[in-house]
Amino acid sequence: MEASKLRILDLQAFITLVKEKNFSKAGARLGMTQSSVTQVIQKLEEDLGTKLISRSSKYFTLTGPGKVFLDAATDIVSRFVSARQEIGKLDKDERDKLKIAVSTTPGEFILPPFFSQFTADVPGVRLIIEMCDSKKAISMLFAKECQVAIVGSIMERIDADHEERPLFKERLVVIVSKNAELDGDGRIPIDALANMTRVDREAGSGTQNEAGGYLEAIKAAIEARFPGHEDRALQLQSVQAVMAAVASSPNTYAIVGEFPATRYSELGQVRVAKVQGVDVDASRMISAVYNKHEVTENLRVFLGSIEKFLEMRSIWEKSEGGG
Repeated sequence: MEASKLRILDLQAFITLVKEKNFSKAGARLGMTQSSVTQVIQKLEEDLGTKLISRSSKYFTLTGPGKVFLDAATDIVSRFVSARQEIGKLDKDERDKLKIAVSTTPGEFILPPFFSQFTADVPGVRLIIEMCDSKKAISMLFAKECQVAIVGSIMERIDADHEERPLFKERLVVIVSKNAELDGDGRIPIDALANMTRVDREAGSGTQNEAGGYLEAIKAAIEARFPGHEDRALQLQSVQAVMAAVASSPNTYAIVGEFPATRYSELGQVRVAKVQGVDVDASRMISAVYNKHEVTENLRVFLGSIEKFLEMRSIWEKSEGGG
């Protein structure tokens, strides 16, 4: 029998007929006419080249080949039903899942309350969050390993299929040890900064990428005061590591986002400082990037919710500041 001639519905009809031992009853259970069931069985027997059942006005029995075929048909239908259920479950898991690649500053210092709130408000959507630097987050998006990337810098060119949605602006600030001496305006003298080691993030960091202009201004101010100055820097792999390094050493400084800087400053571990002779308004945009042709309902709800959350946060912060 050719595989193309075998249908699951035919197998189900055969199994039902064997259980009912009556063509009329089998048809009723299957939603078919008696003649349609008869045609299915005749077709199976014709394709197999053998009789599957022996029937008379009084008896209904399976032939030897019929018993073999019943076992095979039962196994095939059972496997098919199980596979369909499993596929349905996997499809539902995929529909319910929303994978996000988020860079470390928004992921660790800004959005955790939102992630918790969203999960409580939209229990049907399961968030899967991967923390990484901005470069990796964008790479994951392009490789379809996530549905949205939340980053502090667009480090690769976005093609026409992808869209960037700005979420909020973050200032970039200089942090120094809590023991560093600042002047009355909260500035650190350029002389002191020249003797410090700068703590940078890794090359894929959005903060590091966007801090370039601020960093060059600081270097220029130091060079103007100390020609031939040798720049000293070390590189760490996370914003937490950078903050810890500056907090533990009075001879280091770093350029970081204002959100982690504020958190550590409020804990009394670092100080946020202006730089003497350097007046640069440095900031970066935190954005959501996604494929505009693959916006699912879950992603649409997520983007709307995060914008509302950030809007309410901004209103609250302005209110607190005004009070």
